[in-house]
Amino acid sequence: MPATLTELDYKSIITQDAKQAFGELLSGLAPWQWFFTMTFRKRVGLWAAQRMWSRFWIEEQRLFGRLNWFRATEYQSWRGVPHFHALITGIPAEYNTESCRLMAKEIANDIAGFTRIYEYDSSLGASYYLAKYTVKELGDIQFTRGILRGNLTKN
Repeated sequence: MPATLTELDYKSIITQDAKQAFGELLSGLAPWQWFFTMTFRKRVGLWAAQRMWSRFWIEEQRLFGRLNWFRATEYQSWRGVPHFHALITGIPAEYNTESCRLMAKEIANDIAGFTRIYEYDSSLGASYYLAKYTVKELGDIQFTRGILRGNLTKN
């Protein structure tokens, strides 16, 4: 009798393949500059979290100009709140510095909670890390219009 895949085996294979494919897509989608995480200080739902994200990006664009991003949502099951991971592009070269990342981090901390912003390094696999959230049960992802339309500036 030929071997058959159990439902769990099938899901694992599809999930891994989807994660790999989406990670490759994200890697080549834009000249990513920052890898970003945002953990909310208060217990908030997705709608409130998205509003805080929007407030943060309005402030960032006042400082740095038009930015583009990809964002994936993870739910922290132990707290029951969303947590965001993002890749950022469009930061002018003169602002792509550690001091500007620290300033952006402080703004995000004031608005939402604990934030980390790292310089993007493609060899560390951040795009694959974010891709795993596209194949988890929530699968909530968002792009800016510039990324969806391919309107990206090379810095």
